[in-house]
Amino acid sequence: MIPSCICEVTIGKNMQRKVYVVYLGEHKGLKTSEEILDDHHSLLLSVKNSKEEALDSVVYSYKHTINGFAALLTEEEARKLSSQSWQFIMQEEGFKIFDSTDWVQKPKKDVIIGMLDSGIWPESESFSDRGMSRSPKHWRGICQEGDAFNSSHCNMKVIGARFYVKAYEAYHGALNRSTAFRSPRDNDGHGTHTASTVAGRAVAGVSALGGFARGTASGGAPFARLAVYKVCWPIPGPNPNLENTCFDADMLAAFDDAVADGVDVVSVSIGAVGAPAHFANDGIAIGALHAARRGIVVSCSAGNSGPMLSTVTNLAPWMITVAASSIDRAFDSPVLLGNGVSIMGQTVTPYTLKSSVSYPLIFAGDAVVPGTPANVSGQCLPNSLDAKKVKGKIVTCLRGAGLRVAKGLEVKRAGGAAIILGNSVPNGNEIPVDAHVLAGTAISSDGAIALLEYINSSSNPTAKIAPARTVLQVSPAPVIAGFSSRGPNRIAPNLLKPDVAAPGLNILAAWSGSSSPTKLEDDPTSEDSLGNPLTDASGQIAGPLVYGSGHIRPEHALDPGLVYDASYEDYLLFACANAGAASLDPAFRCPTNTNEYPFALNYPSIAVGTLYAPVTIKRTVTNVGNGSALYRVSVVEPKDVAVEVVPTVLKFKKIRQKKRFTVTLSARGRFNVDYEEGSYTWSDGIHVVRSPIVVSV
Repeated sequence: MIPSCICEVTIGKNMQRKVYVVYLGEHKGLKTSEEILDDHHSLLLSVKNSKEEALDSVVYSYKHTINGFAALLTEEEARKLSSQSWQFIMQEEGFKIFDSTDWVQKPKKDVIIGMLDSGIWPESESFSDRGMSRSPKHWRGICQEGDAFNSSHCNMKVIGARFYVKAYEAYHGALNRSTAFRSPRDNDGHGTHTASTVAGRAVAGVSALGGFARGTASGGAPFARLAVYKVCWPIPGPNPNLENTCFDADMLAAFDDAVADGVDVVSVSIGAVGAPAHFANDGIAIGALHAARRGIVVSCSAGNSGPMLSTVTNLAPWMITVAASSIDRAFDSPVLLGNGVSIMGQTVTPYTLKSSVSYPLIFAGDAVVPGTPANVSGQCLPNSLDAKKVKGKIVTCLRGAGLRVAKGLEVKRAGGAAIILGNSVPNGNEIPVDAHVLAGTAISSDGAIALLEYINSSSNPTAKIAPARTVLQVSPAPVIAGFSSRGPNRIAPNLLKPDVAAPGLNILAAWSGSSSPTKLEDDPTSEDSLGNPLTDASGQIAGPLVYGSGHIRPEHALDPGLVYDASYEDYLLFACANAGAASLDPAFRCPTNTNEYPFALNYPSIAVGTLYAPVTIKRTVTNVGNGSALYRVSVVEPKDVAVEVVPTVLKFKKIRQKKRFTVTLSARGRFNVDYEEGSYTWSDGIHVVRSPIVVSV
């Protein structure tokens, strides 16, 4: 069955109703919307007492490409439905929006990008339709009106907008419209930020908070059209701006509409938290499969749960899963200690200290009020600092619990002169860039250790904080963000995720006019730029489990040379070997023997969860480069793994010609649970087509 997001509506003992998504596969295009709705009502009548009760229980009826519905059911009603012949999936609430960026390569004005997120702030200059012509002919969507949003807020850039709140309201009750817009308008800011990052127009003379990074901001595909599907809403609480949640039933409705509306690309910076659901239990995976079947590219965030391994989300092969990386820009604001040591720091805060004055320096853990728990004593949580001890001093706070900018607010409340925000060890060398409410900077974990050693060894520690400045061409760059989720793939260990990496850290882009980027309630390639291997936030060399096939280079993606194609049936065969495909497409019948299918999907990377015995993997490439071409293979073997590619030469006579080859992997006698990394590369002297190999031996 498919219980979706749980509804806290009590109707009697053991009769609590919840929102369940009943998934029936795909529409065949033979029935009208009315006939589809009648079918869904008929199914509900098998567990409801009357037609009226069946009608009232429907939350959504998916009628375009996805065949199914969301309904309020008791557990007993759900059990009865799940015992019938239809297929169902179980889904839980727990999707969150992620600050990861996906990039769209095609700079054509008729490309339509569907954004599933928290909505849009249409007045931003990033969404101007200046110089743009009428909507593409294949567009069939609408501009849905609601709170502070009407049809005039759509234009030739933002050509459509919808919102989906029924499942959210079934769970949390009516949306608090004093803190959120019941419309496509973005209250949170995340949707506006991702939309402008993906497809924002070029806007000159803009800067980050504090006036830094002044220049021209542009999205990856500035002439593409945007279609907005608002599916994420604030979690009720004292600060509704703090965090959003997104429900499967709402997202499936958005996918169903987006496909019917005519989008070419779907961008989803959303993912599940906690243990990942199987593809057949994952609303994003199901919606993406229906989109992929119609040739729509779906790009999803890898997640924000790094740097721990096995945290990557959005794991299906029919979506592009994108890790987050940095760019070559920094906002230097170093700390000069009283002993003459300088520690690198970054900030975009507009406040500064007197550059000629050294200020007393104190660690927050040495200045807490009585009763502050020892495990958070250095983290500058609200009302934790003793004003008598920090007044007029630079206070060193550690990351951990609480918002980073809120720590500065606590230092300011207690009378501190400035904040130095120190990374913990898991945060590594990735320095967060914030606009604090007072003078301050942020430093790496190594910097924090050095600073605390100085404080502990000095009887009168002092420091200066230099005013921030924008620095370009920083190296090494890019670096994989510490928060970016890592592989291996917990659902399908023989499929490498994430797929690629793209800029997603400290990106200058639009934001909602209704929310502060600080989230305070009251806001005052596989190589870096030096040709070295990509690193993570700790400075360690990153591998395919971190960045997939490597960092995206859009100019090369326009002319890749060779591509790996996969069909809808290929995806279902892959699913057959990973807990079955029946729940994804009830009409599809899996073969009796599925042993080869974990490796048979024509994917541009190779992953083997456990290499107990030699395995031969088949791949097919299609020539999309020169009409005739000769490609030769080179191999970098994973440690203790032999790799044989047959044949070693591929000769193409024309464009779109296909060639097959095999890759055989054999362990060289060593067996443990470590992942080893290598690659194989096809090149014709012009194009370089590299595929990572990840093997556990």
